Formats: sequence, C-alpha cells, structure tokens
Amino acid sequence: MALASAFIALIPLWTAAIRAGHDHWEPTWDAATTVARVRDVFSAHPPLYGLVASSSASADPYSYLGATQFYLLAVPVRLFGSAWGTPLGMAAIQSVALLAALWLVHRRIGSRGAILASAIVASLLLTLGSEFIIDPTPVQAVTLPFFTFLVAAWSVACDDGPAILILAAVGNYLVLTHPAMALVTPMTAAVASICW
Repeated sequence: MALASAFIALIPLWTAAIRAGHDHWEPTWDAATTVARVRDVFSAHPPLYGLVASSSASADPYSYLGATQFYLLAVPVRLFGSAWGTPLGMAAIQSVALLAALWLVHRRIGSRGAILASAIVASLLLTLGSEFIIDPTPVQAVTLPFFTFLVAAWSVACDDGPAILILAAVGNYLVLTHPAMALVTPMTAAVASICW
C-alpha cells in the first residue's frame, strides 16, 4: 500500500509534464533563461554557475551559486527538445525527491505514515498547479526537494544513517539552485547533525 500510494502521488507530476509537452510548452522569463543555459551544457562553454538573479537587475548583478539543475536537465532537453525535455526532466527531478522523502518517512514511522505523507504531498502538488511543478525556474524547482531535505534532516536527527547521504545530496542541490537556501540549508543540516 505504501508503494502504491507513493506512485499515486507521482501522478500529478507526470500528468503535468506530459500535458505540457503535448501542449508544446514554451519557456518564458527565467524559465527561458534556464532552458538556454541547459542547452549550453553540451556546448564549448558549459555553465559554471547558475542564473543571474532577476532581483539583481537594479543593483550589481549576481548569479546563483551553481549549475546543478542545468546539468540534470541537459540530457532530457538534448533528447526530447525543450518543449518535452524540460517538463519531463523537472518531473524526474521532482519524482526522485518525492520518492526519497517517502522512503525516509516509511523508515521513520512505517507504512501508514508513508501513505499519509503521500496523500499530503499529492494534495500539495494538486494545489500548486501543473505549471508550477514542472517550471524549471529556481524558486519553483526547490519546493519538493526542500520537503525532502526537511524529512532527511528529521531522519538524521533520529539517528538514521542512510539519511545523511540524502541530506547532503539534496542540500547541495538546494544551495546551488537558489540563493535563499544558502542560509537555511546549512543551518538545518547542522542542527540535524548535532541532534544525531
């Protein structure tokens, strides 16, 4: 039941991705810049840092720390183009984050807790809307991974060894994808590690 509920929670993600590809999804604003940088991954000048922050347009421009998301989306965009590859790539990233979180919840509180967490996450995805959950802009791209990060921090604080790897991997993705995560992520990881 827990496994079935986890896969049911994935339905909104993949439905949104397939619908976006079918409707010839076109990136705009920061999503268009993200897709342009994703296409640069296989060029002679691959990206070494993230997007230039739109909030820095009036001040000295600054960029997000890392290009991790560009590299994760590069293969789907290369194989399927931006209209299909970007939504499918984002659905894959979000699915991995969701399944990791539900696996950790299952380890912590069992099958019933995982089923409840699946229902909560599925309702969150439906509430956010299909465009939000497949949008590659940094602000939207960190929503489910941040949930996974919090579950991993909880698991580490409860002495769950394998959760450290998930905490580190997802924390790295968060910090490199959006600068707002550069403060909260290390602090949360530090508190979880101290409690461990």
